[in-house]
Amino acid sequence: MGRLLRDTKYPLGQYFEAFLITLGVFIFSTFSKEGKEGSTEIWGIVCLCVYICSDSFTSQWQSKVYAKYGRANVDQVCGKTRSGGAFAA
Repeated sequence: MGRLLRDTKYPLGQYFEAFLITLGVFIFSTFSKEGKEGSTEIWGIVCLCVYICSDSFTSQWQSKVYAKYGRANVDQVCGKTRSGGAFAA
């Protein structure tokens, strides 16, 4: 996400490391001998991918907003609290 949002350059080693971690999770979850529950396993992998993408997007987007508008951390916490309160109400 940093590459897409902020044109951040990462070393090739970090891409390779992320690929190996993803491959390892795929191999261990696909070839596990315990409990062959295909539908829940696929949903688990989908949820994990959505979480990783969302988490990486959030931090990059916040950094972009800080750089563009120069907002302090306190302003963001206040806005987050207000929107959370409005959503809960």
